Amino acid sequence: MSATLHPAPGRAFAEPQRLADGLWLVGGPGLSGELDALAYLIPCGDGQAVLVDCGTNAPALLRNAATAGFAADAIVGVLATHGHLDHLAAAPALIDAGCGGVWLHEAEAAAVRTADPVATCAYLYGRPATPVPVAHELVGGGLLRFGTRTIEVVETPGHSPGSVSYLIDCGDTRVALLGDALWGGFHPRIGSDLDVWGDTLAHLQDLECDALSFGHGPPRLIAPYQEKVAYARSRFGFLCNPWDLPAGGADAWVPEGARPLPRLLA
Repeated sequence: MSATLHPAPGRAFAEPQRLADGLWLVGGPGLSGELDALAYLIPCGDGQAVLVDCGTNAPALLRNAATAGFAADAIVGVLATHGHLDHLAAAPALIDAGCGGVWLHEAEAAAVRTADPVATCAYLYGRPATPVPVAHELVGGGLLRFGTRTIEVVETPGHSPGSVSYLIDCGDTRVALLGDALWGGFHPRIGSDLDVWGDTLAHLQDLECDALSFGHGPPRLIAPYQEKVAYARSRFGFLCNPWDLPAGGADAWVPEGARPLPRLLA
């Protein structure tokens, strides 16, 4: 495995980071927004690239992509791991700036297009969702080809109904970008399904990959792949905590008709 796995755990950066041959980290805490999921840029040859997820801060993401050598009109697509606000809210502004369209699993396309406040998890952040146009609906797994780059799509539902992961080759290192399929939050309100998620983890264990990264993890690749997935499976379902506060806090905006969060007593 030739890719360099860096930077060190826990370190925040103001500049995008080259994680491996043909893989940049361009979004996330310290890069775009403190509540953003990690966002990746994948060069595809001929001066083009695609994003995997995009967080909420389009100007910061475009600045980081430019530092990596890619202007907005060179970004030919945004590949979403799923449709939650912290992974996809910047997409409309990116498209307005000249980036290509969004690729998202069909199971979440309607909720994202209509800005469903629950299915997009906007209510967890105390803010309304913004409609996101979905140019391409993913159906099942398979291969996507952008320029000289082939990206494998793997269905990984459980955290959300339409969660997918993307597998890429970085030199001789096979990297899995898992979104929230590992360590994501759970609630039936947002379509989480523990039984389906357990099947997804078993499937991920069978993939032949060398390293991984996930939506809210450290800003680096994590290896060895099999060992880290096995550890996640051993922890899965041990405790589903219904008392966690959302990023928006105890007084977060709650969509009309949804049960409000209980107030905490001092």
